[in-house]
Amino acid sequence: MHTLAGDLFRKMLPDSKIAAKFSVAEIRSTYFMKFEVTVHTKRMLVNRVKGSSPFVVMFNESLDKSNQQEKQMDIHV
Repeated sequence: MHTLAGDLFRKMLPDSKIAAKFSVAEIRSTYFMKFEVTVHTKRMLVNRVKGSSPFVVMFNESLDKSNQQEKQMDIHV
C-alpha cells in the first residue's frame, strides 16, 4: 500500500530499505501531522519569537485558491 508519506520517504531516502517498505494508514498520517508535526512547529515558532526583538504578526484570512469556499489563515511573523 503506497501512501503520500511513504512516497515522500522513498524520494527522500532512495537507498533506504526501510523507506522502500514503509507504509502507514491514512488516518495515522493525519494524526501524526495534526498532533506531532503541528505541535512541534508551533513550539519552535513560539520559542523563536520569544527570544527575538520586537516583532510584527500579519495574517491573511481568505478563501483558498481552489475556489472550494474553504477558509485558510496564513500567519507571518
